[in-house]
Amino acid sequence: MPTWRLFAAIELPSEVRRQLAEMIAQLGVELPGGSVRWVQADGIHLTLKFYGEVATDRVPSLSAALRQAAAGTLPPLALELKELGAFPSPARPRVIWAGVTGELEKLQDLQRAVERASAALGFEPEARGFTPHLTLGRVSEAWRPADRMQLANMFGRLGPSLRGTMAADSLSLMRSELGRGGAVYMRVTAAPFSGPPA
Repeated sequence: MPTWRLFAAIELPSEVRRQLAEMIAQLGVELPGGSVRWVQADGIHLTLKFYGEVATDRVPSLSAALRQAAAGTLPPLALELKELGAFPSPARPRVIWAGVTGELEKLQDLQRAVERASAALGFEPEARGFTPHLTLGRVSEAWRPADRMQLANMFGRLGPSLRGTMAADSLSLMRSELGRGGAVYMRVTAAPFSGPPA
């Protein structure tokens, strides 16, 4: 049985992706050359649940479960870019990210609904708590202390300039295909937000 690499996410509007591309370009100029694998801005999304490799015959039931989970969210879901950070910390960066703020309680409720719907189909819940973020790059080598200090300074200097807003009205089941040029993302299903029944 063929498999697809799947995840549930909120897709970003083009203006937000453009601003993130500008931020990635700024960070890329100032950080040590070749030390970070930057993502392509057109593929940045707000991931709520990563499924990994899923047999294609499970896609219809997963799509239906996500439509049910999304239906409980009243549109629009208002979010905005907030700051820059790193996992697990700027002192030991592995992933560089842009933060998300706005209707976070509503977003958390949606993510929990996605987890419940996914668990009902046998998908394991995430071991870590949900931290809304947009991945910008992955650090590919160990940095000197001076580089880590530079990164923390850049977060403080450039983070406040992030100014992007979005009004999400749907959740997407996304497929990623890994290739030489990086991952290519395709929407499998769009699950609209409609709000709880009156």
